[in-house]
Amino acid sequence: MTAPFETEIRTLMDLARENGLGDVEVYAKRDIALTLRAHNGELESFQRSDSVGLGVRVLLGERVGYAYTENLAPAALQRVLNEASSNAELVEAQPGAALAADAPVPEAPELFNPALDAVPLPEKIAQVKHLETITRTADPRVKAVPGCSYADGQSVVRIASTRGLDRFYRSNMVYALVYPIVSEGEQNKTCYEMAIGRDFAKLDMAALSQAAVQGALRRLGAQEMASGRYPVIFTPKAMTELLSAFSSVFSAKAAQEGKSLLAGKLGQRVSSLMVSLVDDPLRVDGIATRPFDDEGVPSRRLALIEMGDFKTFLHNTQTARQAGVESTGHASRGGYKGTVDIAPSNLFFESGGATAVQLVDGPGPVVVIDDLQGLHAGTNPISGDFSLASQGHLYEDGQYRHPVHNFTVAGNFVDLLEAVEGVGDDLRFFPHGSYIGSPSMRVKELAIAGA
Repeated sequence: MTAPFETEIRTLMDLARENGLGDVEVYAKRDIALTLRAHNGELESFQRSDSVGLGVRVLLGERVGYAYTENLAPAALQRVLNEASSNAELVEAQPGAALAADAPVPEAPELFNPALDAVPLPEKIAQVKHLETITRTADPRVKAVPGCSYADGQSVVRIASTRGLDRFYRSNMVYALVYPIVSEGEQNKTCYEMAIGRDFAKLDMAALSQAAVQGALRRLGAQEMASGRYPVIFTPKAMTELLSAFSSVFSAKAAQEGKSLLAGKLGQRVSSLMVSLVDDPLRVDGIATRPFDDEGVPSRRLALIEMGDFKTFLHNTQTARQAGVESTGHASRGGYKGTVDIAPSNLFFESGGATAVQLVDGPGPVVVIDDLQGLHAGTNPISGDFSLASQGHLYEDGQYRHPVHNFTVAGNFVDLLEAVEGVGDDLRFFPHGSYIGSPSMRVKELAIAGA
């Protein structure tokens, strides 16, 4: 495709040279998104958005100034460059601050599916209405479907700098989500499920609906459980929520600011030998897949934890220079309005070989947690501590007993990783800001506060 933002990039590079600015970076992005919601067999809401803008970063030595504009006229481009330059003059130096150097970009999976872009709007509307209807009528115990949505979007990103770096990519995606409320007696339960990908034709609404309804129905009849310390199994959904809440501990920026409990532990054993944690921005089926990060640094697969050993933090250019290493390609801007930070892409715990039956096997009770609540208030990424309202299922002597609810699970994230004694073969991904994946994981024991 023709390079996007060609006129704007060329204008800003020319202006930078005319103004004697040696270190200028332009981050340009356009996002187009569609969201549909259905309720009671009808289309409840329709939202379409189209945002476009440029973020400019100017470095005066190690002083960094940012500015952005959504007006792409030449006069506006001059203003945004002036503003970023003025902002750089007003701030303190940031040790290690620098623009990324140009480097070859690896071949990445195809991220844009033209067939998805060509799906007619009436077909999308019909699908989300169909999903809501088959979910609402799936079982007499389904009382409502408060959440049923379809969304798709596409984006194009281009990064260029006075250091010679200039590259872009285009991507699109589609997802559907549904969560029903089921009732029996005085109990109401829900369960959400989602499907996500780049192929509209592969959205299986029947399978999605069935998974959500069956997941909710399986929670009916939940009982309270006694407090104590129990072996705990986190399902992929629950484990991705926990990993997302603590993903910042792997940020080099957090470590350098004294906000990561992993600071000073490079090369040390930080988890069970069964645990390996990977970030792979080139993963074929990853929704966060990209050829380069938000500074233009080429992407590569990265092992953070390898069989228990902590190998590396996630770095951008600045944190890498401070640490005397190369950037890992994990700079993140959060759009053209954002400043450079650090974030994972497709972050996941690697699969193990244990089946669901093998994970629950053994003497005594084991709690399977499939839902965590209060993740923002109940987790402390600096200390690693967590205390979270939960629900799940109780097994005893390898046999299923009943669903459980109204209990809290508490522990420490690193202690949890050290206590992993089983890893499932059921790796799944969920969008939690980044694209987070995990198989089921069995932990030797955690504190449960119940009845």
